[in-house]
Amino acid sequence: MEAAADKIGPFTELTRKYGSAVWDTLAANVPHDLRWNWLLFMFALALTLFALRSGRGAKGADGRERPYRLAEYLLPREIYTHVSARVDVWLWVLERALKPLWGLLLLGALGPFVEKSVIGALTAGFGAGPAIVPNIAWMLVYSLVLLLCYDFTFFLLHYAEHKVPVLWAIHKVHHSAEVLTPLTRYREHVLEGPLYSIQAAIGYAVPAAVFGWMFAGSIAQATILDGFPLAKRGEAARALGAAFSASMLGGIFGAVVLTVAIQVARPLILGVGFGEQLMLIIFALTMVGMLVGDSAVKGLAFCGLGLMLGVEFRGEAAAVLKGLREKGILATKAGDKGLRLLPPLIIRRGEIKTLLVALDAVLKAGAGAPAA
Repeated sequence: MEAAADKIGPFTELTRKYGSAVWDTLAANVPHDLRWNWLLFMFALALTLFALRSGRGAKGADGRERPYRLAEYLLPREIYTHVSARVDVWLWVLERALKPLWGLLLLGALGPFVEKSVIGALTAGFGAGPAIVPNIAWMLVYSLVLLLCYDFTFFLLHYAEHKVPVLWAIHKVHHSAEVLTPLTRYREHVLEGPLYSIQAAIGYAVPAAVFGWMFAGSIAQATILDGFPLAKRGEAARALGAAFSASMLGGIFGAVVLTVAIQVARPLILGVGFGEQLMLIIFALTMVGMLVGDSAVKGLAFCGLGLMLGVEFRGEAAAVLKGLREKGILATKAGDKGLRLLPPLIIRRGEIKTLLVALDAVLKAGAGAPAA
């Protein structure tokens, strides 16, 4: 029987496995929000709105709408020199500086502690657990419960911040802006960071602990963080099955919600004109384009042109696909002699190199050559 002190849940396992990588990522991207590609997108969006509305639509610090010249439309002096805007800047700097600290000390430390404590309590009260073998259905249930618990704890904390006087004294800083700037979103009291880190640790760790106690062995593969390692262990069909099932259920759920909400949303949808549609299209393309990393130009090009490549062999492509699968790479054919390459926009150089090395080895082994 596995002792409670030795048994860990998926939250602890993933924290140990990815903790250093998360820390490196946070350290390399602080500050992160005001990179040149985002500023360039906002500049293009503002130019589009200025042209469509002939300089109207912007409001001054007094809240009144009036026409502006281009320079004042893009960077309204009375907005950005306002004392409220200066407070936004300093609160943003403080929040960016302290966010990795809260993430490591509270989310990374408290989460595993809560998870281990819950597993220990369940083991002490009910035994070692039913040792359920995780399958696709259980993975979907686990993921759904995890997200719902996180969202519910977030709602509870936010609701309490509006109802409990002590918490409202902290949260009202977020609602006290006199003018709106791109940094107003981060206008938060310094204590909001640890509060929401604690909320995230509890919201994720408690359901993770319950399912970790219920399941036999590791259930970390049930999370989105371990999909690729699952494929590398030869269980790609299991990973893809879970992904496709989740996509199907999400589509059905979205259709039901849309059917119910369409009557309420109908006036808003009909009120969206050409200018708003163009703005949303530009915003959506830019958001997708930013996923490629630091090169916004390449990302936008991929959005417009796509990223589908093909390799044609003199012989059959089936042997090439088989060789790539044996090396842990999934690919598909385009005809009998074609190999279709459809990488995601977030593919990295190291992953491209892995593909090229594997493909070179497969071709040197004779795959893809014409039949003798």
